[in-house]
Amino acid sequence: METLTIIGQTPSKALIEAVFAPQKGMNMMSLKLAGHQMIDQSTMNLFEERSAGLGALIGPHFHHRSPDKIPPIKDPTLFPHLTVMKERGIQEPFSHGIARYVPWKVLSAEKERIKAELTGSMNFRGVLLKDLEGFDFHMTFEARIIEKGISIDLQISSEQPSVVGLHYYYQLQKGKGRVSSQIAGALRDGALPPDLSFNPQTHTFVYDCEKSCDYGFKPHPHSKMGWINFSTGGFNTVVRYVTPTEGSWQMWHPEKASFVCIEPLSAADPRRPTAKVSGLITCIEVEEN
Repeated sequence: METLTIIGQTPSKALIEAVFAPQKGMNMMSLKLAGHQMIDQSTMNLFEERSAGLGALIGPHFHHRSPDKIPPIKDPTLFPHLTVMKERGIQEPFSHGIARYVPWKVLSAEKERIKAELTGSMNFRGVLLKDLEGFDFHMTFEARIIEKGISIDLQISSEQPSVVGLHYYYQLQKGKGRVSSQIAGALRDGALPPDLSFNPQTHTFVYDCEKSCDYGFKPHPHSKMGWINFSTGGFNTVVRYVTPTEGSWQMWHPEKASFVCIEPLSAADPRRPTAKVSGLITCIEVEEN
């Protein structure tokens, strides 16, 4: 499998290294900052089985579509994972969008920067991507080294409302970790659950990665940038994201899993996006405590 690597240094000369697989959905296979592997390598099996795990992308749709919006696939043998999905009774063939399942076109690859694109008019084994997704689209991707980590710029324009995002599986050290963020005072689709310790004065919550969760959040309405702190094993990771309009993010952690997924998104409601043009710039930085 072909991979591309970008490398840089922090001001203190600590190594920053990110590895991408452009032929496999532009998945970020590895992200090492200051010698710390941030991406859970035990999720490689999800990547190999169905293009999930590690550092997967989201787009042009989020999670599963309603059955009436899923185009028929004339030749299921194009994607080996479809057999697995059928056996599990899952109707959605491309969870989180076609972008993570197909090769991207690399526009440029430098020591500290990668640019790539994906369009609905691209042909995958005789089938146009727009026929698999259900509408035409144009996505651009740029990864570059920044002072203390990496920046990912993901943009989309499309024929129908769409969304883009990052579905990165952050590794828990010894199964322990804590997530905190400043958010609106409710989940995207309901009240905050009791296992989130929320401070209404600061609009921040704290979640210890023990019980399972799958929550959608909106950033604090007066914040110009969404941010999420993730601490584990003596390291503190800060995920900051900016969208042209109101964005949101998802946090997913199955019980006893070795990872927590932090998923910034370019739509306030990713299951029902309204914009045909949106984007997301995400900065991932890490510091040793």
